[in-house]
Amino acid sequence: MSGVNSGAANSASASAPNARPGARTDVRRASLTQVGHHLGPVDGIAPTGRIVRQINSVVYHVEDGLITEYWMQIDRAGLLAQLRDGS
Repeated sequence: MSGVNSGAANSASASAPNARPGARTDVRRASLTQVGHHLGPVDGIAPTGRIVRQINSVVYHVEDGLITEYWMQIDRAGLLAQLRDGS
């Protein structure tokens, strides 16, 4: 994994429906790019050995300084396109 693209991360205060009364809550967002070699089967596609990149977006719910929930979106279509035709 290449790590977090810290330039793309931002934050905003938010009120979370599951938060404890009086807790300090925040929502944090991060964009990440994972880079690696295709060495095992993925969705029935045999290993190609190609270098592939997967882009992710993550939203964290932080309560009193601890991550209590998170939601991740993965560009799976982009990954599969790289594996099928190398683009």
